[in-house]
Amino acid sequence: MKTWETLRQVMHLSGLVVILIAYFLGDNLTGILSIAFGIFLFFLSYYVKIRNEIRKKLPIRVKKLEELEDIFFEVIESLAKERSEYYYVGAILFFISSGISLIIFPEKIAFISVTILAVGDSLSTFVGVHWGRHKTMINPRKSYEGTVGGFLSSFLVCLIFTNPIVSFVASLIGATVELLPIKINDNLLIPISVGLVLLVMKSFGIPI
Repeated sequence: MKTWETLRQVMHLSGLVVILIAYFLGDNLTGILSIAFGIFLFFLSYYVKIRNEIRKKLPIRVKKLEELEDIFFEVIESLAKERSEYYYVGAILFFISSGISLIIFPEKIAFISVTILAVGDSLSTFVGVHWGRHKTMINPRKSYEGTVGGFLSSFLVCLIFTNPIVSFVASLIGATVELLPIKINDNLLIPISVGLVLLVMKSFGIPI
């Protein structure tokens, strides 16, 4: 259980590559590509759901290839944080929300927002799974250790892009949204919430 969760969080953390790509290709193009990849994952998840029905209609079937395909999708499905009607929901929303952030927010704010999602969300879960002992009163599914771990890791990494005050506020917003017991997926809420708060701060003349 912990091994798979660790691997899942490492993959989640690798989402920082979106920022690297944006650095070379530009925010808008990377945002469009990120959203497109999220949509691709959605259709892929739909295929996973109906692949057995599709196979029945094929004129020619190769059993070995189908077995390899099944093994591949079983591994990917095991990395899902939660089960729903569609697979890869977390990854789908991660790339879509990252893409939206890159398109609608100024570059630095977008980078900070995606960083909070990739680093804070993944490491809060990682710390909580491995060392979380004390459940929070706000959300019994979350631990104080995980929340603090996610906050501190976000704060430290965001210092690459901004000053300590902005890094603190952004990390606090991310940790709060991740902690709240709401039904909307935090992969969608965290970057948008962080980006909007930083945008308001910037409008008041606070240096970002």
